Amino acid sequence: MSKKIIFITLTCLFVACGNKQVQHDEKASDVAIVTSDSIIESDEDDIDISNDERFWFDDAQENHKVIMQAIIDGDAEKLASVTEFPIYQGYPLKDINNARELKQFFNILFDDSIKNVLQKASLDDWSPMGWRGCMLLDGEYLWTTEEGLLHFVTYESQALKQYEQKMRMEEQQDLNESTEWFTHSCYLAEDSIVFLRLETFDGVERLHVFTQSDIPYKRHLIFNGSVEYEGSCHNEVYWYACEDSVISVMITSPMCIGKQDLKVIADHIAIFPKHYNLPDVLQGKTIPLQRAYWRDVKKWWK
Repeated sequence: MSKKIIFITLTCLFVACGNKQVQHDEKASDVAIVTSDSIIESDEDDIDISNDERFWFDDAQENHKVIMQAIIDGDAEKLASVTEFPIYQGYPLKDINNARELKQFFNILFDDSIKNVLQKASLDDWSPMGWRGCMLLDGEYLWTTEEGLLHFVTYESQALKQYEQKMRMEEQQDLNESTEWFTHSCYLAEDSIVFLRLETFDGVERLHVFTQSDIPYKRHLIFNGSVEYEGSCHNEVYWYACEDSVISVMITSPMCIGKQDLKVIADHIAIFPKHYNLPDVLQGKTIPLQRAYWRDVKKWWK
């Protein structure tokens, strides 16, 4: 699912999300529509949406039908044809970036439980959510773009939970740290001079800041803080105490990722204050970041 947009600032951050005009791709009409009886047709009169949404939601529903049937049938190739890549996955899992990766991960994402839900569901169970796209069954299972392309899988299968736990335990063992702290995201500077690891435990947030020279010697800075939530996207804002200064980290929700009206020059940006406790490479710097993974960075920096 597109990239996260990160801002680290000394003040509160606000996101202005303007509604964008949706442009339909003329090729959308070429998509084959599944007519199996397992997908129940919707009654348009039963769908409570505004007139402004009607013009694009009808087209989206055609792709919703394809998505539902493809998952029921276990057809990864068909599902890829109505997917907007990448499909975001939480840390430490990596995003699904193309049809090949979707095929490899298909049976982990979609088990019999979600297939049974989709067999009983109808197109009436989809709801338009403005510029955020459409959601199935109050957003508990799937989200799509305004065009009806699969964009975000909120459903978590047992296989996915087990796989994520396995990856998390392997990383914690590699870190040689207590498993009580939960690493929920990591970021690397584009020029590879700084690596950030964000953790949480028992309501406390913690930020680890590494420079490249720190990794071999396991030296780094640690800041404690808290988290707040802002905006219709439920963006996460983390506040970390840096002695007499404050570092704030804003993580844009995956639901806002990939929207044209939210694109900036760099997908992720870090702004550090001038403070004697920070390395020279971070003093008062604005640094572009990208989503990263601890074990990958450790290998690169060796």
